[in-house]
Amino acid sequence: MSIEILSGDAALANFKHNAFARWPSRNADDNRIEPVAKPALKAGFRVETGARVFTIGSCFARHVESVLMRRGFDLPARHILERIPEFREDQGIALNNYSVASIYNELSWALDPGNPFRPEDNFFEVYPDNYLDVHLPRPVRPTSLEVVTERRNIITEIYKQVVDCPLIIITLGLTECWYDSETKLYLNVRPNRMMFNMAAGRYELHVFDYEETIRAGSAFSDS
Repeated sequence: MSIEILSGDAALANFKHNAFARWPSRNADDNRIEPVAKPALKAGFRVETGARVFTIGSCFARHVESVLMRRGFDLPARHILERIPEFREDQGIALNNYSVASIYNELSWALDPGNPFRPEDNFFEVYPDNYLDVHLPRPVRPTSLEVVTERRNIITEIYKQVVDCPLIIITLGLTECWYDSETKLYLNVRPNRMMFNMAAGRYELHVFDYEETIRAGSAFSDS
């Protein structure tokens, strides 16, 4: 079970008053994160140069992609940037998935015919005729229903290609997962302030424990 469950308002208040709620700048004097451990490892397999490699996860996945691209691998996730040019402006941040729960969502929507992406559950109208796909991270901006639908169709189409890749790299980010109590889905990122204002009490912050993280992660293979 979750280590802790906070209401949306309580989680936002905690964030506001927590001096350590944000990652420090790498060049800041008070950088409490680095130097980081850089373990060495030797893989027990080989992948031919040019092979298709599916990369899923946090910003770490984007850094892995950069190295693999330079070495000539085919990265389907990067094809999303080719199909959705505005995503390139933020160096692929729109591709990030930060938790095991949000990664599972993407794989399930792409691969499980019994669990399709439901626009009525996952598109939020924040202004008249302006919608957010609540599973895409900021800085993706609200836009027309036609555009958010086209983007989502492209993302799901490319995630289906995961089954054609001999290597899948999944990088995990956070154990803190935002939960939509109305749709019973975990979100990829924190709902924005307008979503909180328009749907008070709908969102919760769940902090996964070890067992819950492993359970959600093991569901990848079921997808």
